[in-house]
Amino acid sequence: MSTTSSPEFDSALDAWLARCQKVVADHYTSNYPILSIPTLSIERGSKFARIVTDNGTQRSSWAFIALCDSETKGLGVVKQGDIHRCASWKIPSKHSRGNISDDSMGMASISSYGPAYLR
Repeated sequence: MSTTSSPEFDSALDAWLARCQKVVADHYTSNYPILSIPTLSIERGSKFARIVTDNGTQRSSWAFIALCDSETKGLGVVKQGDIHRCASWKIPSKHSRGNISDDSMGMASISSYGPAYLR
């Protein structure tokens, strides 16, 4: 299990984050023009990157991205680039909502509030 990511993965993650920021900005501009637009940022851990939204007064966990292939008791098999909802501030949800390297570049299940719920 490699905990270091490649430059290609890092650039794909940055591009995905920029697309997500645009979704959030478009939603807030059209629906909440008085409010400031929250910014998304990345906080890297050993296995997951936490995507954090910050509106100037508070921060919250928005999504998790797997940084490496791994297998854990709670989450099962996780592939690099898998997108997970937040179970809490520090814990990703069990099932992946997509991958940043799939056909939709990880945007099929993304809304302005984060990854979609499973249906």
